[in-house]
Amino acid sequence: MVNTSPAAASLFPYLLPLVVYLTGVVCSHIPPPPGPLPHTDPVSVHKCCGKNEIMVERRCVAVHDNSSVEIWSPIFTEEIGFKPVKVNYDLVIGLPDCKAKQQWPIYHYHDSSDKLIILPDGQLRHYIFKTGNEPSLPHSDETFHDFPQGHYCMDKVIAQGGDLDAQFAMVCLPKVTSLWKDTDALLKRMVDPALRLLSILLLLIIVVTYLVISQLRDVVGNMVATLCMCLICAYASDIARIYTEEMTDSDFYLLADIVKQISTLAAFFWLNGLGFYIWRTFRTRNVFLRITDGRKYFYYSCYVWGSTLCMSFMAIFSHFLLDAEVQEAGAVHLLPTTPAPSHSTWALLNPPSQCNRIMGWLGISIFFISVGSILLVNTFFYLTTAQKISRMSVYGRIHHKMRYTFEMYVKIFSVMSVWWLSLILGWAPYAALCYTYIAVSFLQVAIIFYITVLGCKRVRYLIKVTVCHDKCFIGSTIPLLTTKSHEWFLLMGTLTL
Repeated sequence: MVNTSPAAASLFPYLLPLVVYLTGVVCSHIPPPPGPLPHTDPVSVHKCCGKNEIMVERRCVAVHDNSSVEIWSPIFTEEIGFKPVKVNYDLVIGLPDCKAKQQWPIYHYHDSSDKLIILPDGQLRHYIFKTGNEPSLPHSDETFHDFPQGHYCMDKVIAQGGDLDAQFAMVCLPKVTSLWKDTDALLKRMVDPALRLLSILLLLIIVVTYLVISQLRDVVGNMVATLCMCLICAYASDIARIYTEEMTDSDFYLLADIVKQISTLAAFFWLNGLGFYIWRTFRTRNVFLRITDGRKYFYYSCYVWGSTLCMSFMAIFSHFLLDAEVQEAGAVHLLPTTPAPSHSTWALLNPPSQCNRIMGWLGISIFFISVGSILLVNTFFYLTTAQKISRMSVYGRIHHKMRYTFEMYVKIFSVMSVWWLSLILGWAPYAALCYTYIAVSFLQVAIIFYITVLGCKRVRYLIKVTVCHDKCFIGSTIPLLTTKSHEWFLLMGTLTL
């Protein structure tokens, strides 16, 4: 007889419930035995032609008894794993009654981009893979579309010459939500392009202002104008991406995406060049260097465009040679196999957005690691230049002007950093973050326009003098200056830094 201690005897009442609980947990993770899904009633499957007929060139043809052609029969497939299952079914003969909806043909053959499967509950699921592959991806509402019973019919289709042996489905296009009633589509396809067009207009005003007025056409003015031109290219490519994502051929969409990334990178490189120029000016004892503004701008252009082209080449090379196969294996889009209807039904089902991307993560990472490094370098320029300015007790005219240029640089740097952060967050699967990026993109340009034009008294005065001299019909926010003040403004604008 085994003697048990009093402590063990006291724990015995607690061990029995623990054993029962662990047994329940283990048994709950045991998968059920394979077999057909429990259906009490047969599932209705719609067949386009008769029971002893197949489709030849979109026409139903009877199959003779001695023919080697097999009659189509439904194969039910599990939603996960694409494994066939046995299900009791009844065939319903005839085309679907689409009423006012449009009928749409779909073909599924070997190596086709379309894949048709019948789920155990009788629904038809339509996948489309761009490369004809069938990758096992996490399923979501954006990778397939389900057609309920009564909204489709399937059959076998062959060509007269025997070149085509495929499954055919005639489906009813789903009801398209009106663009004016869909808030998401309205924001992404109407509001976003309108805001970007307005942003491009404001950027063009900045470019014209800094390139036409001779007093602003120095190194800083040329850098600001070129930075704005890069942003114009980025915003224009965003508009192109919005209206080309619905195309079956995504080459143009990929080109627009690449142009956007290159333009964004170039804009940040120009911001970096502006920061380096200000930092170097404050650290140089003799600011009257014997070099013209044109040559300075040429040197900075070589640095910016050379760095941009180098990093862009690395990103594009990585995308096409290292990341393309992975992306093609994972690219699943709901697109028509035949020319889309005039109202772009499939595009409105999944409205495109400039928050989406098509480049692989490897190419994107090269672009954004470069931008992140530029932001770190600009932070260094800001901290060291601010420390240098705080220690200066006497300002010359050039340093006085560069101090205001430094303030403009810091403001633009802050705004573009927030815009870049919102761009990254816009890729998250949350609509609110995408809407935030749309708003921040417009606010960035509006703030830059205020910093470089409206918020600068000297620029406003030069615009007034250049456009209408002293005979403006519209009242100016700047009072008429004296002759001495006017000469001082012109002197400050013609100084060579």
